[in-house]
Amino acid sequence: MSTEPDLHAIGIDESVAETRERLAGRNVPVIDDPAGASWGVYTDPSGAKVAFGRAEDGTEYTDANLESPHAYPAQGYRVSHNLAHFDLLEGGDREGRFLAYVDNPTALTLTEPNKVTVRPAALGAEVVVYASEDEYQQAQSEHDGLTLDAKHLKSPWLLALHSGDATGDEASSVAMFAAVVQSAQLRTNELTGQGILVCSGRISSADGYCSSCGDGAKPASRCRDCRCVHYRCLRRGITAP
Repeated sequence: MSTEPDLHAIGIDESVAETRERLAGRNVPVIDDPAGASWGVYTDPSGAKVAFGRAEDGTEYTDANLESPHAYPAQGYRVSHNLAHFDLLEGGDREGRFLAYVDNPTALTLTEPNKVTVRPAALGAEVVVYASEDEYQQAQSEHDGLTLDAKHLKSPWLLALHSGDATGDEASSVAMFAAVVQSAQLRTNELTGQGILVCSGRISSADGYCSSCGDGAKPASRCRDCRCVHYRCLRRGITAP
């Protein structure tokens, strides 16, 4: 069985096909676009979300997401059917830039920026927890590869997109970030009964929100005691007109 890492992060250890079959029994509303596209979103009481749909060319997609309480003004445009380029705005100035998959592709147009409200969240594919920012910085200084300051994010696909080394169809929302954890909560995905760990923290000037699959209470107790967490993550965004 093939399980997508982002689905695992919200507590779904099933293949995409099995997940779509499970959602078919939930009577999730599906919106059809005149251009031939369609989309729907299942929102679990835990905050886990599954967006699914069909692009104008008939390609089907299924994406995991997370309901975030933090909303920000932004400018965004789609670089493919459901992958978007966002600039977070603060007082008219750009405070951050990232790529994110969106629940509602019709909220954005291709290439032309739209003013939207975003609720960004991330799904942890690989998570390392540190007891303090000092411990994290020490680990970074001993690392030979890509390093990150606490509260920063790097998106390799964003760089590739702007340099022309990748197209929108080739890019993805995969990114790396480090955050100072402010709170952590172990929740249960009611769709599957699987536990997920939801953390809130600071990334640059914005509040970060991330989930990863939790096996029992141990990950949550570790995260409550930590100050810094490093994610290799799939970054997601939720947009509204």
